[in-house]
Amino acid sequence: MTNSKSAINRNKDYNEIIEILYGADKPFKTIAEVLCFASFVGLHNGQKKSIPAKKKAEPVQFRIFSGNDLDRHIWSLCLFDKKDIVALKNHDQCLTDFEEYANGGLGVIAEKLSAHPEDPFGIDTLNAMLLKVYATYNEPKSKPKKRNIKF
Repeated sequence: MTNSKSAINRNKDYNEIIEILYGADKPFKTIAEVLCFASFVGLHNGQKKSIPAKKKAEPVQFRIFSGNDLDRHIWSLCLFDKKDIVALKNHDQCLTDFEEYANGGLGVIAEKLSAHPEDPFGIDTLNAMLLKVYATYNEPKSKPKKRNIKF
């Protein structure tokens, strides 16, 4: 299968949010890292939104993701979303799904940051979001039954 998609689009409506979150002294060092986090926020919140052509900002080249080992987030999101390893064969669809979840996640992040103006860099807000996601996926399981195995 030919891979024709070479970049991840982003919504220019969220440029301000991205600028708040990435930079040398910010929570994320690259826009690609922001998009990875946003994609999982979107997935977690069931927010998958396409980006209208007129709203597309400068895309992030796929090589930025792969060169920084961030492409694994694209593939894991694809697997988690589709629940079928065969989905990984469709490179372009995996990238499109990733960008749509990132767009949806940026919307969620924008809402959360707007609700907390006392946190201008979003650090406390992001930490609270991370803790909530962590707690959701790491809830204590019931104790396993003790097995009485004899050799």
